[in-house]
Amino acid sequence: RIPTTTTSLERFDLHVLVVDGGQVASNRVTGTVHVSGFSTGNPVIINILSPDTVRIPSAPASFLLRVSMSHPNGRSLIDLVQADIRNPDGSLLSGSPVRLFDDGNVPNSGDQTANDGIYTRAFQITPSNQPASYTVTYTARDRFGNNAVPVVRQLVFAP
Repeated sequence: RIPTTTTSLERFDLHVLVVDGGQVASNRVTGTVHVSGFSTGNPVIINILSPDTVRIPSAPASFLLRVSMSHPNGRSLIDLVQADIRNPDGSLLSGSPVRLFDDGNVPNSGDQTANDGIYTRAFQITPSNQPASYTVTYTARDRFGNNAVPVVRQLVFAP
């Protein structure tokens, strides 16, 4: 018997040795068993912590897209959190969708604390950005392929 839960994604190495009544052992057989389990729920976008409006600065500056996430079977099952950003004309912003991270890597992602359930991505805004309203759709997926209900917000670049 291999103890596991319905949400486990585990790998077990199995070694089998058969011994007959005369205590004569067979050759050992080795194999790997992958237990994939299943999720009993979907990831949940709890809160959007991103600004609704970002002022166009006089010198380059950064701002953060941030999302608070949960999962009924534990946040460790969250595989992907991303933001799909659309230009005012509805076309995808170059590089979109963008992945948000919960890695505590401020220089790269902008995320301050690893594994706190807050997924973050830092962006640059410069004086050359034009006033506009962008549509941001936040989505998430767990390791079993289950999706969160998407959340749509407007992000305004204001003078």
